[in-house]
Amino acid sequence: MDTTTQILFEQGKDAFLQGEYRLSIEYLEQAAANLSKATREGSEVRLWLVSSYQANNCSEDAISLCRELTASPFPSTKERAKQQLYILEAPKLERPKEWITQIPSMEDVMPIQSVY
Repeated sequence: MDTTTQILFEQGKDAFLQGEYRLSIEYLEQAAANLSKATREGSEVRLWLVSSYQANNCSEDAISLCRELTASPFPSTKERAKQQLYILEAPKLERPKEWITQIPSMEDVMPIQSVY
């Protein structure tokens, strides 16, 4: 992996770990474009990209890429992709209302007037 691609990969991972999923996707997509799918590095970048897509609610992109990775020549990548795909394609369960905390809207609250 060349230096530029390595930097993009590290920036993508850092952004993901900081909750900056959209930024993570940008960096990881650039890194993935520089790497063949048939390399360990390319597979690793793409696995991180699947997680970034998922975290950014880009489920279709995550599922599509994950399906591609299930055909990886690397057994560990193939297995991790299958595990993630299983989770991504799992049916969404309804949550009981008592599990959900409603956050009140602040639209009706009057702003505090400054005394200065």
